[in-house]
Amino acid sequence: MRNTIFSKMINDFTKGIAGNHKKFYRKIPKYFNGPTLYFHLESLNSRHCPVLFAKNSYAMLACWGMHRMGPNGPKMKGFSIYQKSINEIWPDIRDLQNHSLETLGLFEWEKFRRCFFKLSIMEGPIILIGHSKVLSHLLPKITPPFDRTYTLNYLKFF
Repeated sequence: MRNTIFSKMINDFTKGIAGNHKKFYRKIPKYFNGPTLYFHLESLNSRHCPVLFAKNSYAMLACWGMHRMGPNGPKMKGFSIYQKSINEIWPDIRDLQNHSLETLGLFEWEKFRRCFFKLSIMEGPIILIGHSKVLSHLLPKITPPFDRTYTLNYLKFF
């Protein structure tokens, strides 16, 4: 029973990605501006160049609260570690950028899985949020950015 409900929620979530993107962009002026918006757009626009993408997305992640100063909160790894992981997954990313969620076969899903786990962004074991934010900018037709406040609460993970 639980798997059926979860499958329906995932299906509803993925069907609504395009509409949710439109809603999100309508709310940009009110909630999403300054360096947060700037580096988000720069990350999307540089997703075909690994050097620029690494720089823009690293700054975007920090603006989006993925690195907090002090002893508590999320921490990102150093830039050189992050950039190296982007370079390592780049051949697979280039191939996946030609696909959408509807065109992925098993071979492409394996590439996606490999990219997800080869990324090196966050210190510590919790990687879903950071990795999904990066992959959503590299592969916007395939994956949304996950966060605790909206996505994971909707899917009842927290």
